[in-house]
Parts: sequence; C-alpha cells; structure tokens
Amino acid sequence: MPKISIVIPVRNRVDLVGRAIDSVLGQSFDDFELLVSDNCSDDGTDDLVESYLVRDKRVKLFRQSQNIGMWNNFNFLIEQASGEYLKVLCSDDFLLPLALETEMILFRGWAEATLVMGGGLVKGGNLLNRKRVGWILREGHYDINVSAREFLRLMSSCGVNIFNYPAGVLVRRTDDRSFPRFKSELGDIADIYWFLENISFGGMVIGHHEANYVEFGQHQQGVKALMSPNKKYSEFMALASYIQRDFGQGKEMISRSELVRVNRFYELKENLAQLWHGDIGSSVRAVLGFARLSTFFGERLIVDLMTRTQGGISPKSRS
Repeated sequence: MPKISIVIPVRNRVDLVGRAIDSVLGQSFDDFELLVSDNCSDDGTDDLVESYLVRDKRVKLFRQSQNIGMWNNFNFLIEQASGEYLKVLCSDDFLLPLALETEMILFRGWAEATLVMGGGLVKGGNLLNRKRVGWILREGHYDINVSAREFLRLMSSCGVNIFNYPAGVLVRRTDDRSFPRFKSELGDIADIYWFLENISFGGMVIGHHEANYVEFGQHQQGVKALMSPNKKYSEFMALASYIQRDFGQGKEMISRSELVRVNRFYELKENLAQLWHGDIGSSVRAVLGFARLSTFFGERLIVDLMTRTQGGISPKSRS
C-alpha cells in the first residue's frame, strides 16, 4: 500500500495536465500512487495521461464514460485512494519538488495532526492580486480546539482567505476512517469546508515551505465566493450553515453585517483594478503599486493582531 495517494481530477486540460503529472513524478518523496480521473474529455487529455502508464507504474488512469461533474470527479478519486495520506492536485496546478517530503516531515513532528498546509505561489497575476497563498497564519500546530467557527470568523474579519488551495494541502486519515468528500452543493467554496472537516479530526500544521504553484485565474472564484457576499452570498451562507450544524457548538455564525463590512474592502480592490485596466496614467499605477505592496503586509498585521486577542487561534507550543 502506498504511503500517499495523489489524485488529479481532469477534464479538457491536455495543455496543462502533463505539467501536473511531471511535478508529481519528480517529487523527492516517492512512496505514492498517482490516480487520474478523466471526466469525459474530448481534447485528447485521456490519451496524454495514458502515455504515462507505461513510463511509471505508480500512475493509474480512470476514464469516465460521461461527464459526472467536477466535484463528483473529485470524490470518485478520493474513494479510490488507498494511501494513509491524500493530496488533491488540480490539473492546472503543479507541485514543487520537495513538497511531499517537507509535508511528511511536518506530520512526523505533529503526529496528532490530520492536515498539513504549505505555502502556494501564484503563477501569473498582477499588482492587485496576491502572488502567495497560505502564508497568512503563523507556523505551528493548530489543535482541534480551534474550531471551524473561529477560522471562519477570522477569514471574515480580516477579509482574506487564510488557506492555500488543495495542491498545498496534505491530509491524513485516522484509524480506518475514509477521507471526507467534497460537498458539491457548496459550489466554488467546497474546498474550504473540506479543509475544516479534515482539521476537525486532529488539527492542522502550518509550514511556510513553498509547496505548490496555482495558475492565476483558475482558482479565483472560490475566494470571490467566500469574500464577496453580495455576489455569492447564498454559497457563503450555505458554508456557514454546514459549519453551524457540524462544528458550531450552538454559537452564532458570521453575521450579515460582518460580511458586508468585508465586502466593502473587496469592492475597493475591484474598483482599483478597474482604474488600473483603464490605463489612467502613471500616477494611478504608482498608487496601485503601493496598494499591492502593502496588501500582504497589511493582511499579516491584521491576522497577527487578531491571533493575539482571540484565544485559541494561535499555534500550539511544541513543548
């Protein structure tokens, strides 16, 4: 049985999926299986993946005879995974060579954890879009007493997505339990709930290693859904409802007023983006450049202040 199962759900990505597969096969940690499910592509994606089967016996291909939907394709692969650990790699992203090795070292340091998250780098993007994801929280172990509700309120209060994308996450099954499935009814933010559900079994370890690249533009809808309530309010409230039911412990979830306050911040960023693309002039570009430069440091400052004033958010000491 392989130590890690890496799954790549794909549909019509013949130009990108090879890069994702190569990044897995090039890992310094090599005790894994690589499972790819082609969701009825019509551009030759499945043929490309098939060419890897004779080159490396760790690669397995599943062909769907009809389009079963994105999240169903994710869940199909999770059901096939046999490893103790699981990584979901979207077909347009790729791993850095030491990702798996570093994440396994972190798991050895925190045996009780069920999720390890590294930092992601954004391939592409511009001055107004952060080029790093998953670097907001300080390094360390966040135990299961840090509830999903607290993580959700932290994201709402500081206006940023504190998590990486699935490629930057490695999860561990405990006992003989199966890995959680993605909830398709949550749409673009199903991965946020999936992270929280995995964390609930044993906590999370944050490591500031460079784990993965994400392709800018492909993964932005999830962040917008989470942080733009006027546009995707129903999906966010569905997420809050699930968290209330499963992790809420009777406490109030995110209020509408909190969401509106966060949305104003994002509306400001969107308006600045429109000015940028309108080519107003060098003075506007200078302002936007300063805004982009300060965004990351501002986010870290906000989170640092909140983690010092809200009990249970800070990482646990190793002692």
